[in-house]
Amino acid sequence: MFKQQLLILSVLIPVIGIALQIYWNRHLTLPVMIFRCLLNTVIARNKYLGRLSEMTEKTRSNKKESIFMMGSVMRPHWKDLDLEAKTLNSLVAFAGQSQLKLDKYGLRKSMEHQALYPPIEAGRNCESIQVIESLRNSIFVRMKEFNLDKSKEPKVLFYVHGGGGYGGLAAGLQARGVVEFLNDSRYTHSIKFMLSVNYRLLGLDENEKKKRDVYAANFEDQLEDCWNAYQWLLKENNFKPQNIVMMGDSFGPMLIMNLLAKIGANATEQLPRAAALASGYFDLSGKTLGENFDEENSILVSKNNMELIQGLYATEKSSYSPIGYDSTVVSSFNATKLLLVYSNHEECTADNVKMVQTLQNGKHPHVQVIAENGHIHGYPLFFYYSPQIRKTMEKMIEFLDQSQLFN
Repeated sequence: MFKQQLLILSVLIPVIGIALQIYWNRHLTLPVMIFRCLLNTVIARNKYLGRLSEMTEKTRSNKKESIFMMGSVMRPHWKDLDLEAKTLNSLVAFAGQSQLKLDKYGLRKSMEHQALYPPIEAGRNCESIQVIESLRNSIFVRMKEFNLDKSKEPKVLFYVHGGGGYGGLAAGLQARGVVEFLNDSRYTHSIKFMLSVNYRLLGLDENEKKKRDVYAANFEDQLEDCWNAYQWLLKENNFKPQNIVMMGDSFGPMLIMNLLAKIGANATEQLPRAAALASGYFDLSGKTLGENFDEENSILVSKNNMELIQGLYATEKSSYSPIGYDSTVVSSFNATKLLLVYSNHEECTADNVKMVQTLQNGKHPHVQVIAENGHIHGYPLFFYYSPQIRKTMEKMIEFLDQSQLFN
């Protein structure tokens, strides 16, 4: 009798989960709906059938998880996470196994996955979206105003996506996720606009690097694209620096820190109000990443991915690595309030620890840190899928919204 009940339950849970997801997410694209159905179904399985189990030595040594255990294999340092985050981590880890089979072009392509959040569409999750051709097709989004805090001056969010410098999209999962969060009726904020920068991705071979209108030949090209995008906000749209806030993930914080240093060296009056940096990669040489590489904590960045990143920027100037900034450079952007968010169990943990220490040594007066256990690289962007992660994203947006201007 008990086995029959379990069998019925195992059938009903996926059916109910799919039905509910279709109902609540009927406005989503099919890939997003399928992913959310899958995740909620696996969460229900783990919750009601007790399928969540700790990784065994056999699984660890094989570096491979069975498809039947997809979304149900827990690693020890995930113990403090909610069930949703554990399940998400397990699904991401399972999917990440395929990275090891990809060449560098395949790794870039894999970063274009669009199943986490719906596309940005005018009238659905924003007021308008504009493609800025002069900024290499960066996207400028105007949010809906139903939850806009009109007691404050409207702000613009300057977003720089991650992707190891060679992958990612301006209209990818990062921008999509931020728009979905800002459009949530549960929150009131003053961020009315977002510019997601479409900086040139670093060429993966010499032929790509020669196509300077499409790919970057070096890090300086990428920094130049971010600088031009920031100047576009100031000069062509007349945004005041005190109403500009920045946000980025993974490789994005690398560019943001270099951009802050460049603004600080050339025009301190143009420094933005605040910057929130998620899982930042701060050593351009990749040395810190390589020396601290831990396969158990490497869910999103596979070993071949790490080695590719190290090779791409091997000849760049050390001055581009923010962890090496001296007090003079750090003091040049003292007016910008900083928030660094990272997991103590991710690929870029050591990068962030060193970056925090560099800022403290340079006596930057306005640095806040959120360091949490068990999460994966870039975890705040997965806010939709875990109440626990959502709280972190709430803190990041609140930081950008509430930060006072410092002189």
